Parts: sequence; C-alpha cells; structure tokens
Amino acid sequence: MYTLIRHAGVRQSLFAEAPSLAVSMVAAELFYRFHSFVFECLAFLATWVAVSYLVRLASASYSKARTVLAGGSDASALRQRGTA
Repeated sequence: MYTLIRHAGVRQSLFAEAPSLAVSMVAAELFYRFHSFVFECLAFLATWVAVSYLVRLASASYSKARTVLAGGSDASALRQRGTA
C-alpha cells in the first residue's frame, strides 16, 4: 500500500480503490464468519484484490468499447483491414 500511495498519490489511489474497497467490506461483513480474525482478514484482502481486478478489467473493456464506438484508433484499424 505504501508503494501504491507513494507512486500514485493519495487522491488517485483512493479514487481508484474506493469502489472495490467498499464492495469488499460489505461482502466481508455479510458473508465472512470464520471466528478467526486472521482468516477473516485474509479473506477480506483476497476479496479486495479480486474485486479490484474485476473493476479494472471492466473499466478497461468499457474504455476500449467507447474508443471503438467513437471512431478511435481501434475502429480506424478495423476499417483499414476492411472488417468494419
């Protein structure tokens, strides 16, 4: 976390991770009942990583689709090949 905050800054790191942090906290509160702080903490951290990965994957996919629909570089490359 220190390296993330140091390289990206507090504001950018918080903006990028806040949605996945919130979803992970809610999931941990509702579903994790291991009766062990360590296991619940590890499960929470694993959930946070997984949700963060999915959010980034969806964001990248959405941004690529927007670029193609707006006639960006991917769309022009498809037109040049004659597939669009």
